[in-house]
Amino acid sequence: MGEGASIPADSAVCDDCLKEMMSPGRRRKYPFTTCTNCGPRFTLLKGMPYDRPLTSMDEFPLCPDCMKEFKDPADRRFHHQTICCPRCGRGYRLENDKAPMNTADPIASLAKSLDAGCIAVVKGWGGMHICCTLDNLGKLRDWYGRKEKPFAIMARDMESLREYGDPSPFEEILLTSPNRPIVLVRKKESELTELASPGLDTIGMFLPYTGMHHLLFSNLKHNALVMTSANIPGEPMIVDDVRIKELGADLYLLHDQPILNRADDTVVRAFGTNTQYIRRSRGNVPYHLPISSKGCAVGLGPQENLTAAVSLDGNIWPTQYIGNGEKIGVPEYLEEAVRTQIGFLNCKPSIFAIDLHPGYSNRPLGKRL
Repeated sequence: MGEGASIPADSAVCDDCLKEMMSPGRRRKYPFTTCTNCGPRFTLLKGMPYDRPLTSMDEFPLCPDCMKEFKDPADRRFHHQTICCPRCGRGYRLENDKAPMNTADPIASLAKSLDAGCIAVVKGWGGMHICCTLDNLGKLRDWYGRKEKPFAIMARDMESLREYGDPSPFEEILLTSPNRPIVLVRKKESELTELASPGLDTIGMFLPYTGMHHLLFSNLKHNALVMTSANIPGEPMIVDDVRIKELGADLYLLHDQPILNRADDTVVRAFGTNTQYIRRSRGNVPYHLPISSKGCAVGLGPQENLTAAVSLDGNIWPTQYIGNGEKIGVPEYLEEAVRTQIGFLNCKPSIFAIDLHPGYSNRPLGKRL
């Protein structure tokens, strides 16, 4: 990576793009509307520098209108590497467990089915979510086999969020930041919040961050949804459009762009005006910390709550949150994330640090690398 270059993180869709999505024009109701100020970056990046041919958007050539915006220095999409519109970009489709469904508006159709009580999987920027309305949480727990796990709640807006939690002013800043993390806020006691966060005095809340989320809520009667990573319990989040059907959900809202770097939602807790990361991932990676070192080295982390890191010439670059190393698929995800980070930094590590515990699953990876 060149001197001064940085690896861009994903950023929630901006107000200008939201306004464009909701107004007449060629991007009306187009869920992939973004600009240089917002959108997926890390999760669709193949390598550095951050140029369209090195993203998963390389499969989608620009139409004349998008090319005109891309070349116009006065346009907010000037040199926007993931620029697209309905004529040249990717699109959503709604599927059941067998095939795509015939619907002109997949997102609106899904909203209607969610209001009617279905359990769905939705594909976003860096991964997929299992979702349902809060009044179907009991059904979700039985279906998913997670009787006590706290589930994060995505609310339509801040007013809706305050029905379920009581965020402090600083927590509201975190909730509305471009990073859009899940924030643990004080829970407002009710039958629904207790079902979402049983036995706890906090509840994980977050706000929409993709165009799809905003369009979904614009068609939804309910003002909040359970949104939890789509995975077999304990395993990494599924990002494959075929394998996701193994979950057995009622419906699947999928798009035709590969997710190159999966990233779970970031989870944070506030202490006054300080932020504690419980899980640092989508929107908050990549990032780097200055250290006094030269050369390139890799640390592969422990066994639980696993994150690796690559250091290069005075900076350490942690990977996104990986998971618990003893679970199926986690060592492979760790290797994928480490090799990606090494590739982004264009370095050749001379040191690999692994834990001395002989039973840790990342030891074989350290020896292979």
